Amino acid sequence: MGNCSTYIRVLIMKINASDIQDIIRRNAPEIRKLSDFVHANPEVGFDEVKAAAKQTSFLRKNGFIVGAGIDDLPTAFKASYGNEEPTVAILSEYDALPETGHACGHNLIMSAALAAGVAVKEYLFAHPEVSGSVCVIGTPAEESKGGKVLMLEKHAFDGVDFVFSSHPFPDTLPDQGALAVARFTVRFRGHAAHAASAPHLGRNALDAILLLFNGINCWRQQLPDSARVHGVITSGGNVPNIIPDYTEAYFYLRGIDVATQDKLERRFVEMVKGAALMTETKYEIEKQDTPYLPIKINAPLNAFFIENSSAFGLYPEKNNPHGMISTDVGNVSQRIPATNWFFKINDDGAALHTEAFKQAATTDYAFEQAMNVAAIIAAGTLELFLNADFRHDVTADFQHS
Repeated sequence: MGNCSTYIRVLIMKINASDIQDIIRRNAPEIRKLSDFVHANPEVGFDEVKAAAKQTSFLRKNGFIVGAGIDDLPTAFKASYGNEEPTVAILSEYDALPETGHACGHNLIMSAALAAGVAVKEYLFAHPEVSGSVCVIGTPAEESKGGKVLMLEKHAFDGVDFVFSSHPFPDTLPDQGALAVARFTVRFRGHAAHAASAPHLGRNALDAILLLFNGINCWRQQLPDSARVHGVITSGGNVPNIIPDYTEAYFYLRGIDVATQDKLERRFVEMVKGAALMTETKYEIEKQDTPYLPIKINAPLNAFFIENSSAFGLYPEKNNPHGMISTDVGNVSQRIPATNWFFKINDDGAALHTEAFKQAATTDYAFEQAMNVAAIIAAGTLELFLNADFRHDVTADFQHS
């Protein structure tokens, strides 16, 4: 981070911020139409057929070579321009939440990725002497299903040297990291019996699940601020006069790092076993196969954002009062130097996954902020192309952190 001033001087000499913003502005009207369309037509994870088709059509028209569909992920894509190293990927997200639609603002993440990708492509086209390649990678199903985790397994990120991502938020912030998250389905099986005439013959699966929730509620008192556990009962019995012989619940466990996450998961499993032991029921634990890892923060990339964002109309806060999220960008960041910058989209502090945030994600101000973050992502990409010292520092920080 000590070379931030060097990065700024090179940026001013090599790249004119207004030139990048001019490219962004030229493409903004068409991207705004795409953003509004995706917001008005929400599609949940792995069903983002319309959103993926709109993006790939736009990128082809703008000179990218587009590969649509990655193995058995038809709504994923990789759009590339250039054939020189290094290769920088800019991530697009476009899945919606069930019922609440784009209450996480993924239409804006998509918009920023498209705008940044095209801006870098146009710069490379105008400056053939610059070595570098840019790809916009369409990553479906960030909300809970782990599209990027599966794409890593399918080698969609092979050959990528650096990664940029962004996310709408109540405030503008550099990468804050992210909590790991693992998802568990827990089932208890007992014996049904008439609750009035023969309760002694029953083994109550609902009692088991309530004991598990009570244990978790007590456990929360001893959890650090960097850990979270939450769950819902998805099946709790049918009628009051039959002792339930089957219950099911769904849980998220989140930790700040791998060691904390491992401790949480071991303790959770023991609590499930304890609830089954106390009720003489049998238990099943099913862990979703796409757990999210914590983000590996890259200090030089964050320094670039902090020092240069004001040139692009973004003004980051020094502190984050809103807590941390979980994202499958974390899995990417453990393999490749990456960053996930936050941009403010409203003034009332509306939280993610709320109706207010959903409404904010379609405003003029929110789209303007998405274009601002697109501009600094494009600038950061070009800085990696032009500045060998910056590339070295970003890579070294990733290798040693």
